[in-house]
Amino acid sequence: MKNDIWNLRAKQRDILRNVLDPADEAGLKNRYIDIIHKYYLRRYFIRHDGGSTLDFGCGVGRISSWLAKFSRHVVGVDTSPEFIKKAKTLNKNRRISYYRGGLDILGSNRKFDRAISVWVLQHILTDREIEKTAGLLGNLLKRNGYFCLIEQVCRHNRYMRLPDTGEVYLVHRTMDEYTRIFSQNGFRLRRAVLMPETVWGFVYRVIRKNRLPRLSLKVLPLTVLFDIIFAWAVLKIKKMPATGRIDCLLLFKKSTDTK
Repeated sequence: MKNDIWNLRAKQRDILRNVLDPADEAGLKNRYIDIIHKYYLRRYFIRHDGGSTLDFGCGVGRISSWLAKFSRHVVGVDTSPEFIKKAKTLNKNRRISYYRGGLDILGSNRKFDRAISVWVLQHILTDREIEKTAGLLGNLLKRNGYFCLIEQVCRHNRYMRLPDTGEVYLVHRTMDEYTRIFSQNGFRLRRAVLMPETVWGFVYRVIRKNRLPRLSLKVLPLTVLFDIIFAWAVLKIKKMPATGRIDCLLLFKKSTDTK
């Protein structure tokens, strides 16, 4: 069922609408989010050893194509055949390889220096499956390798349900929940960073409500920089929002070999 949704979204021409907000026709909101994600990844993740990198849930290669600039080799995996097909078409860099399937398709002998996952774990709905995923990631990383995730977190676990059937389709977990899961699978939390721009960013709020004329993509990064400064000033006062969700970067280091 889920693969059907992703395969359908892969047919849209705009690659950001494929993997971020499919309703963002203007493109500013998705471009804004893309800039924010890469800003935090470059600040907290890219500076670590740039050997081999695993992009778990790579989609159409939004992050893996960018990571190739900082890695000797990048491997992207995704369960959607249409996403993998499109990723291979869009990204011809010889330092990138794409595979359709889950983490188990890579086998147990392959090891990476670091791994990344952006807005993927929220689609893993059960505790059993996400704990299995954490274990597989641990098996695929070299000792002292790094795993970085970006997810939308809440103060309490939130289960998003389809209005017609009540079926859970998304889980927003807490930072403590992610920390617990990965700590039990041989990881140590090295850094936790809230990303407040999409909560308190002034420019983001205006873009989201389509109250700005279409901006040049060359101008947008400057407005994002303003929001980074403004939103962090608000975060120091308000801390984590009492309700709703907020993006968060968690950086883990593998400390022990997983079973």
